[in-house]
Amino acid sequence: DHSQATYTAKITPQIANIDWQQEARRIHDLIRALNPRPGARTALRGNIIKIWGSQVIGQDKYATKGPADPGSVVGTYSPEGLIVATGEDFLRITELQPVGRKRMRGEDFIRGYHVQVGDRFEKTPLKLDMPVVKDLCYPPREK
Repeated sequence: DHSQATYTAKITPQIANIDWQQEARRIHDLIRALNPRPGARTALRGNIIKIWGSQVIGQDKYATKGPADPGSVVGTYSPEGLIVATGEDFLRITELQPVGRKRMRGEDFIRGYHVQVGDRFEKTPLKLDMPVVKDLCYPPREK
C-alpha cells in the first residue's frame, strides 16, 4: 500500500556503522535494514567486518556472567555463533563477512579467526586512509 510509505534520509556510510551502545533490537533492525546494501559495519582487531545476520537474545541466559562492555564478545558457542553484549540485552551474530572474504556463518568465523570471549567489536572510524568496502559507494559513480 503506497499510501503507507514514508521517506527517509539517504543511506550513507556513517549510517552503516554499528554503535554497540544501542540496544540489541535497534542494532538487529539496522543489520536487517542494510542487508543487502550497504551492509552494517563494525571493526574487530582493526579489521572491518560486515554483519549480515543476527538475533536478539534477552539478558536471562548471560546475566550470570556479570556486566559486559557493549561490543564485547561474551560467548562463542557452536552452532549458535558469537554472542555480543550491547547497551541493552545481547545479540547473536549469525552471519558476517570480513573485508575481502565471502560471507560466513558465525561459528565458522569463530573457528577461522580465533574469536575469544573478551574480544571487542568497535565502531569503524571513517578515515580516508582506512580500507572502505567497495559496495558502500553502490551504485558506482559515473565517470
